[in-house]
Amino acid sequence: MLRAEAASGIASPGVLDPDRAAAEANDIRTRVRGLRLGAFVLLITVAAFTAAQFASRREVWWAAAGLGVVLYGVATVTTFVTVW
Repeated sequence: MLRAEAASGIASPGVLDPDRAAAEANDIRTRVRGLRLGAFVLLITVAAFTAAQFASRREVWWAAAGLGVVLYGVATVTTFVTVW
């Protein structure tokens, strides 16, 4: 019986470690939370770029476009750091 368990790996301590499974689940939750944050910031970025396109005054265009660029950078860094 021990030989069959060792060959299948079912009863090995590494496979049945609940602490490791909980740590992996926490890592996945953290990544998903970061990706959601990045997606939300990208939505705000799209709104800022849209406002820049429809702006009639040059100052409003620069402000909206600058905000869009900054938010795009924040979303990119947030998503990159979270995933890796």
